[in-house]
Amino acid sequence: MLRKYTRLLLLTAWIIPAAWSVTADRTISGTIVTADDNTPVEGVQVAVKGTNRTSGTQADGVFYIPVKEKDSVLTFTHSDYEQQDVKLTSSNDYTITMRHKKQ
Repeated sequence: MLRKYTRLLLLTAWIIPAAWSVTADRTISGTIVTADDNTPVEGVQVAVKGTNRTSGTQADGVFYIPVKEKDSVLTFTHSDYEQQDVKLTSSNDYTITMRHKKQ
């Protein structure tokens, strides 16, 4: 019986840290505004570069996206604005300024 509990304890001690490593390490949030007048930008796609993880902004320009420790760049795209790649730092909160595409 003691051997059974020992195995269960060892298995649990191995599985829990492994499960933590699969989940997001942190959540990045921020607001996307225009360069012209700092108004929020709706409909911006936010993606973790090199992954299939995406998010987007609503009317208030706010976004939230989970990232892992190895993730280093967020890409911001919108049909009316220039695409932007932003290198992640230790900060969890960003303000992104989007510039209109030149015609």
